[in-house]
Amino acid sequence: MPAVDSEPARSQPDLRIEISIGAEGTKTTFVDTARRRRFTFQGKLTSDQLSGRHKEVKQGFTRLKNTLWTKDGPAEEKLAKAIGVMYRAGQLLLEDVAGDLVALRQFLSVFRKGLPEDEPPVVYVQQSAQRILPVELWPLWNLEEPVIRLKPLPAFRKDLETAARGFLGFSAIVVHEFVNQALQEGGALWRGGEIPVRKFRYAALRGVAQELEIFRPPVFRSGPEAWPASEADRSSDFFEILWDRERAHRVHHFCCHYECRETRHDSKLRLSCDKTHELPISLEEIQVAFNNFRLKKRGQREGTLPLLFLNACDSANMNPASLGHLPLLMLGSGFGGVVGTYCGVPSLFAQAFARRFYGTFVNGVPLGKALLKTRQDSLFEGFNPLGILYTAYADPYLHIIPEQEPKPWQETLGKRKKRRGA
Repeated sequence: MPAVDSEPARSQPDLRIEISIGAEGTKTTFVDTARRRRFTFQGKLTSDQLSGRHKEVKQGFTRLKNTLWTKDGPAEEKLAKAIGVMYRAGQLLLEDVAGDLVALRQFLSVFRKGLPEDEPPVVYVQQSAQRILPVELWPLWNLEEPVIRLKPLPAFRKDLETAARGFLGFSAIVVHEFVNQALQEGGALWRGGEIPVRKFRYAALRGVAQELEIFRPPVFRSGPEAWPASEADRSSDFFEILWDRERAHRVHHFCCHYECRETRHDSKLRLSCDKTHELPISLEEIQVAFNNFRLKKRGQREGTLPLLFLNACDSANMNPASLGHLPLLMLGSGFGGVVGTYCGVPSLFAQAFARRFYGTFVNGVPLGKALLKTRQDSLFEGFNPLGILYTAYADPYLHIIPEQEPKPWQETLGKRKKRRGA
């Protein structure tokens, strides 16, 4: 992959989707920006029903994982069943907000005719920050349930790719926008040389040591040990490090647990230095600390702030019944963006996903395209569709400008032995 030494070209989104969920139903507007075509659909999902639908989606995610990890049946059969589970959950969400899928199919058939085949469409989705739907799961480009042949293997791979590219999350750069809260416009997160990163961990988590091995020179700058490093570390230290007043780091990577509950007090990051000394930190504590920094004028931060990769269960969860939304807190505090998961993800897959993502991102590929490529590679090379559970609340053009001459590590960081289920 050639080195990137300039800003990636920005363009208007190919498709803009505006979702408004109210007491009487949902109004969803699709805007084909090139042709200036707008079409508004009326869905039946109401704000009162949203929490119940959210629980059903979470149950669907659990069925998806259970289908993949059952010991019964060949890998091809389990993967085909998993795609079916995804399709049914995604179609239900789409029917909730669009209602008339026949009219939607007609609108999209015209929209897709003008798209270049070698570039993924850029789709901006605007929603209320308290009413986020996992739109990556929508089977937007293929509203018919896919049929995947299990044999022979070439036919299986072809059908798998066709089915996957029907989903928004496997085919498009999805950009989440919040009503009345603009994303921080991204630019070059870092220019050349080793990337400064700060690591946070739950030491007893399976695979945590291997995941943190990603952040080694010469790709990343050698820095402090993952936090917490010992039982002497306290939450007050964490707030200072996370706030990063001196802008010493460009990536904050979390490999830990997160619990999304109904209140900020009960929603907590769980960190640890070993198997016995756990340090739970609530969103309420983080918010109070950040507010104090601002009041004491210790919050004078300028320039690019870190990208947060929250490789923790439920870290991107926007449960409408909860006030504990970690991404909103971080974005509202000025961070450069948040990458996280809609629900729990097996730790070994989370490690593999992070490795693939950074292997692409450090080569200068903008964030939105890097996340899409990681989802695709995890499915087509690793035979695992769980990458669709990862999302980003960030400018899709946020990027790293690597050194002029690609180094060997830039070519190999994201590569690993191809293994089904990895």
